[in-house]
Amino acid sequence: MTSKGIETRGAKGDADTYIVRCGLEKATSRPTVAIIGEDVDLIVILIALAPAESDIYFMKPGKEKIEAKICSTKKLQQELSFAQTILLLHAFSGCDTTSAIYRKSKASTVNLFKNQLRQMKNIADIFYNPSSTSDAISQAGEKMFLAIYKAPANEHNLNNHRYAAFLKSSTKVKSDLSSLPPTKGAAEQHSFRVYLQIQQWLNNQLPPDQWG
Repeated sequence: MTSKGIETRGAKGDADTYIVRCGLEKATSRPTVAIIGEDVDLIVILIALAPAESDIYFMKPGKEKIEAKICSTKKLQQELSFAQTILLLHAFSGCDTTSAIYRKSKASTVNLFKNQLRQMKNIADIFYNPSSTSDAISQAGEKMFLAIYKAPANEHNLNNHRYAAFLKSSTKVKSDLSSLPPTKGAAEQHSFRVYLQIQQWLNNQLPPDQWG
């Protein structure tokens, strides 16, 4: 392909992140850039990292009777109220490298970020900070889980909320223990992994063995 004038590159790490960074690099010298792919990670990373003044488009190819879709990164950044926190939203609710939360859809997490924008922004600031401590990430992640599982405003302990949810579930004809909130320890490990992934997207390379 090189002999035909087509530049090729190989990703040594996460391909989606590398593709986006290549697109951002091209955008500094080209008036318009398009990134073509099917993985939702691509558009999420683009929304988070693309400079507001850049003209970058994302295109999802069509299949059979399904038409191709193309969208402007700039337009999405302006229209999405949670654009500044989208990396946290995507990673915390489950992506290629983080676990999904049982029976908690990405759509429900999107609604949470829309309805509690200020609180989510405060939590995101901690997850976006490359200097955050493990205690800070653990506490911020616990707040996220409490919000996702709709804990009362005066409840700040995930284990207590889990116990309350267990008592409520035990009174039902069919108890569903798998739908209980995670333990604080399990939530912490999930939060560590989410933090590591967000930092990798932000091009901050942290020691993986220190984060879960």
